[in-house]
Parts: sequence; structure tokens; C-alpha cells
Amino acid sequence: MKIVFRAFAEECQTLIHSLAALTLLVMGIVFYSVLYPQPYLHQVPQKLPLLVVDRDRSTTSRTLLRLLDSTEGVRVAAVYGNAPLALADVRDGRGQAALIIPDDFERNVLRGAPSILPVYLDAGYLLPYRVIYRGIKLAAENMGAGVRVQQLEARGIPEKPALALQLRGQFDVRTLYNPAGSYALSIIPAVFILILQQTLLMGSAVLAERLYRPDYARKPSFRHASSARYLAGRLLFLCCLYTVYAVYYTWLLPMVYDLPRAASTGDVLLFLLPFFWACGAAGTAFARLIGKPEYVMMAGLPSSIPFLFLSGVVWPPELMPAAVRALAQILPSTPGITGYLLLSQRGATLFDVLPLWGQLWGLALLFFGLAWLLIRLRAGDRA
Repeated sequence: MKIVFRAFAEECQTLIHSLAALTLLVMGIVFYSVLYPQPYLHQVPQKLPLLVVDRDRSTTSRTLLRLLDSTEGVRVAAVYGNAPLALADVRDGRGQAALIIPDDFERNVLRGAPSILPVYLDAGYLLPYRVIYRGIKLAAENMGAGVRVQQLEARGIPEKPALALQLRGQFDVRTLYNPAGSYALSIIPAVFILILQQTLLMGSAVLAERLYRPDYARKPSFRHASSARYLAGRLLFLCCLYTVYAVYYTWLLPMVYDLPRAASTGDVLLFLLPFFWACGAAGTAFARLIGKPEYVMMAGLPSSIPFLFLSGVVWPPELMPAAVRALAQILPSTPGITGYLLLSQRGATLFDVLPLWGQLWGLALLFFGLAWLLIRLRAGDRA
């Protein structure tokens, strides 16, 4: 146990005296927690600018404009007399979409004939594209339903039965787990876990870099540093440090940013314990393969986006090749993100995510063995 406590204390001292480690394991944790959620604080895009070309200039077209402006996702930013000018403004970024109301719009509506409304949507941003499309569709459907009710009333059908005829066959949609359909609820909790993994992976590699230096290998204390107990003490320090960060990321930040939280913070911390152990051990092995701390950061930072995609949050795993899915299973972030989302968003308990928890413990043992083997090989080189 003395070796474990000694490793714990030495790892703490190394962190305090290492600017690179402090940057990753302290400043990086705070910086990313503040920076990343900022673009998503509004949850869902609202009142996106719509440019309208009203060629009909009738009472019916003006009614459609009012319905469009009253929707949550769309606001009529400008009304044009010709399409080229409106499309040029969409291209210049003054609007998200351009709607063209044809000159026979009112006549077709009153006759009950189909009327085509050309819409030019900027699909460069997927979420705004969907929001403005739904807004236009909702306004057009509401207007069509209102016209059909008026036609039924003109035939002598009372208002309530006429409304009932329009409601027949409608869907009652109840969205689960992400009612607003926003990126914030689906992506930010997953990215929080990825931030913990990447900072721990690179920070552990920076702290472990001293174990592989030739000058450290010549010290008498290196004999203890090459033992499994010393490695366990180092990882124990990182797990304790990141347990504090886990409370910050999975309990405090969700409360600040109004994100879903798990029913039991204890379940989350227990679930993430092998996750931290696996990341710390992988970082120790990573240090041996990469070498200098600056190389560790250069190799670790670009891997964040691929790891997020491989976790299955951004893209469904079922659509990935089998080899890619298999590769993703050796990354702690894959079961870590999946399990955390089940705990925080779907009301799961630790018992419900036991297979993922077991996978994390398997990865913890795998990377611990790999890190210890590389340290022992370094000791063999010294001998």
C-alpha cells in the first residue's frame, strides 16, 4: 500500500509542477465546460428569416403571410415583387429561405384546386432547414384546413362538425427523450463525456511521460515506478480527480444549462469509475507510443470528432460498416457515452446498464495490462 500512496502523492506533485498537465487537467476542464454549450443555449432555432415573393397580392396570400409570421420557427423578413432579388438575398445570407406565391394562388385555393408553392431552402445548416420547412408546411396546412372548413360551412355543415371532418385521421405525436428536437439535449451530454475522456487521455499521457524518460529510468525510484501497484496508485489519483469533475459535468452543468440529469448521481459516478480507469491507463500507454507531451496533444485533439461519430450519437451505428462498429467498441467513449445517456435521459439505473459497465471494466483491465507491459518493457531496456 505504501507504493500506491507514494504513486498517488507523486502524481499530484507532478500535476502541480507541470504546466502542460495543468492546462489539460484543470484549465481545459473549465474552458470547454463554458465554451462548448454557448452556441446551443437557445436549444432550437426560432423566428428564422423567410423571404416571400408575393405575385398574387390577394387577401388569401396576405392571410398566408400572417400565418407564416405567427409560427414559432418562421418570421416573414421581407416581401418582394420578383424572385431573382429574393434568391440573391438568400444567397447573401439575408434569409434562410425564399417562398414564391404564384399569381393564381387565391383562385386555386377558392376553387379547391392544387396550388404549388415553390420554396427555396438553404440546407447548409440542417437544423434551421428542418425548422423553417416545418413552419412553412404548418402554415400552409392550417390555411388549407381553414378554407375547407369555410367551404363545408357554405354547404350548410355547422362549424364544429366541419372542424371534426378536418381533424379525422390526424396523428397524436408524443416525442420522447428530446421533445424540443434540439442539438443541445442530444449532443451536449455526449460531448461532456467525450471532453472528460480526451482531457484525461492526454493529461494522463503528459503525466506519464516522465516514466519513459532516460533520466528518470536511471533513478533508484524507477524500480517502484515499474510495478503494477505504482501504476494503480497513479490511476487512483486520476480517478479521484475526475470523480470531482464528473460531479461538475453530470450534475452541476446540466442544472446550469437545463439539461437532463440522472435520477441517481451515485449511479453515474459508479458507472464512470471504470471509464476513468480505462482512459487513464490508455493515456499512460499512449505516452509510450507518442513520446513528447506536445506530440501527445497534436495526436489527441484531432481524434475527438472521429470518437464522437464512432460513439453512435451523431450517426446511427447500424449504418456503419461492421469493422468500424467493432473498432468503436475498444474506445471507452463508446460504452461510456451510451451508458451515460441511458442513465441521464431515459431513466435507466446502474443495473440496466450492467453490460456497458462490464465492457468498461474489461477495457480498464485491457489498457491497464497494456500500460504496465509497456512500462515493464522500458524497465527491461534499462536493465
